[in-house]
Amino acid sequence: MPKIHLSDSVEYGGKTYHHLQLRKPRLADYLLASRVESTDGRDLAVVATLASLADVPVEVIASLSMADTHRFLEAALPLVPARKT
Repeated sequence: MPKIHLSDSVEYGGKTYHHLQLRKPRLADYLLASRVESTDGRDLAVVATLASLADVPVEVIASLSMADTHRFLEAALPLVPARKT
C-alpha cells in the first residue's frame, strides 16, 4: 500500500507525522463512515474514512498542507469504493 511522504510534517497529540501509510480498507472503515455520515454529514464521513485508512486521527488529515492533501487524496481515493445511491 502507498506511503505518502509529507512535505510539511504534522504534529498532533504529541506525535509528529512525516508520512502517512495507507492500508487496504476494512469493514470497520465503512461502518465508521456510515455512522459519521448519519450524524455529521457526508464530507466529514469522507475525511473520517481517509483518516481511518491511514490509521491517524481526523485532525492529522485536517492539518495537511494543500500539496500534501492533494497527494494523499490521489493515493487514497482509489481505495474508497464508489457509493451507490
